[in-house]
Amino acid sequence: MKLPPAVRRHGDLLVAVAFAVAYAGELLAYDDADHAIAVPLAVGAGLALVPRRRAPLASFVLVTILDVAVVHWAPGFDGNSVVFVALFLFNLFSLGANAHGVEAWLGVLGVLGVTVGFVVGDGAHNVSDVFFALVFCGTPWGLGVAVRVRRDRERELGARNLALQEENARAIASERVRIARELHDTVSHAIAVTVLQARGGAKMVGRDDEAVRRALAAIEQTNTSALADMRRLLGLLRSAEEDGARAEPQPSLEQLDQLVEEVRSSGLPVELDVSGDPLPVPPGLDLSAYRIVQEALTNVLKHAGPQARARVELVYGADCLALAITNSGSTTAPGPGTGHGLVGIRERVSVAGGSVEAGPAEGGYAVRARLPYLLGTS
Repeated sequence: MKLPPAVRRHGDLLVAVAFAVAYAGELLAYDDADHAIAVPLAVGAGLALVPRRRAPLASFVLVTILDVAVVHWAPGFDGNSVVFVALFLFNLFSLGANAHGVEAWLGVLGVLGVTVGFVVGDGAHNVSDVFFALVFCGTPWGLGVAVRVRRDRERELGARNLALQEENARAIASERVRIARELHDTVSHAIAVTVLQARGGAKMVGRDDEAVRRALAAIEQTNTSALADMRRLLGLLRSAEEDGARAEPQPSLEQLDQLVEEVRSSGLPVELDVSGDPLPVPPGLDLSAYRIVQEALTNVLKHAGPQARARVELVYGADCLALAITNSGSTTAPGPGTGHGLVGIRERVSVAGGSVEAGPAEGGYAVRARLPYLLGTS
């Protein structure tokens, strides 16, 4: 069962609000609490989960501190509350699932610190108690780490698959260029021979009918052979195009939601914002806009860091279509215009008569393009 896009987009906020409301509700029903102080702390502990993906370690520390403060102002609440335990375990799981690099190693110290606090707070220090505390605190964190490793692996495989598809497409395009050159050479040669034969035959009109007939026969033979070669080469191109068309219809901006969902399933959070009056756009421009977004998101998957988040903005203007694909992760993307993906984007925009900018922006990377509906209006 797939959740609605709006729920997935604001899932972290919804989870945090749910914890905050449930936490505060349980506290209000707990008589031994100083509600004036404990309830705001509980709400804060729940809402501290909002940045758990962008700043997992900071979120974990803040939730832990607020949890300890709640217990201080509501003594004994930790032993009677279901939400307290759920928030405690979820906080550990979230740290394991979202912390990368240095934060992941610091997270190990955080888990050990929480475990020590759990043992000290429980008041029993024998081996079985320590073992129970390690299992109780380490299991949700370990599950989170397992989820993160699997998610990163799926994302890496998705990026490799997209890279292989791009390599395939480039190989096909290269082969078609070779076929087009062969066709050009064949037709050029045939035309050159035909011109020479026609000139020679024209000079012999009225003087040597047999020479004229030989020239016309040579013209017929040359052009028949050239026509056969042309049909053969065009047949190769047509069959390749028809096979591709049967395998996958040409996409358009109507499938942009589906593209975004596919990228999200590869592990990259993507926001889509469409504004303006979505007027019908020319088919070629429609396809170019889709491919530009696809290529830009592929670059984010391949080059941005594991904590990257992408945003796609599509604005239907009065005379042009504006695209902006940005990401907030640290990026190792090549400089403007040096990567194959950016070269393809610039080529598509150039053919459409538009303009494009690509480069680092706000700690990430941005690709912005303007595609005029009619040539000469950009």
